[in-house]
Amino acid sequence: MNASTDLILIKYSDCFLKVAFFASRYPVTRGDYIAIAQCRLPTPEDDRRLYRTTWLSAIKFCNRLSASHHLPHSYCEETGQLLDRAMNPTNDLSSVGGFRLPTMREWEYAAHGWSGSKTGSYFPIHKQHYKVPGLDYPTTEQQAELYEHGYSQKDEMVANPLGIYGMLVYGREWFADCGNGAAPKNSTCYWTEYFTNYNNDIGYQVTNRICADTDEHAFRIVINQDDLKGFRP
Repeated sequence: MNASTDLILIKYSDCFLKVAFFASRYPVTRGDYIAIAQCRLPTPEDDRRLYRTTWLSAIKFCNRLSASHHLPHSYCEETGQLLDRAMNPTNDLSSVGGFRLPTMREWEYAAHGWSGSKTGSYFPIHKQHYKVPGLDYPTTEQQAELYEHGYSQKDEMVANPLGIYGMLVYGREWFADCGNGAAPKNSTCYWTEYFTNYNNDIGYQVTNRICADTDEHAFRIVINQDDLKGFRP
């Protein structure tokens, strides 16, 4: 993964986001996974396809990516707990020095296309290119697989206002929170609909779902802004 092309800085103005961070432009591809986790050269076709994996394999990938760029591990792989730069368990995101999964707040912030202020909305883009949730629910198993696990080809994705791809209405991606009240491991972020007023207008918000240990989903990586200085493409 190349810092100059694959990572986008997410600025923030939110009381729940204390750390500026870089997020990957796309979810991790099969090519990314082969190169980092399997230490072999991928094919061009591999780099076009997303990689779906379990939550545990996703955090292991984060640790391998960190180690390959001389950064500290972000996770204890036995417990799923975040680690600080001294490899001690932590709930403080600012103390995590390597690549990691986004928190749910970070995922939501990036998915909305917010940068500096809450001005972006991804849903006009959704409506131009994809069906609206609740009105056109997938009717075949293949459609459901695509909607729930993310699109399998990079060139089938649409960018949001920040230039981040793949955070679709039906898309689900692994995340990892920390601190009190955080969702446990094996959790995905995804959009859900809700009624915004008495006229039954539908709005959308990000929520989470706990999955089985064997479930496989797409995922993307993030890193704190200050730690990118140690990144070596």
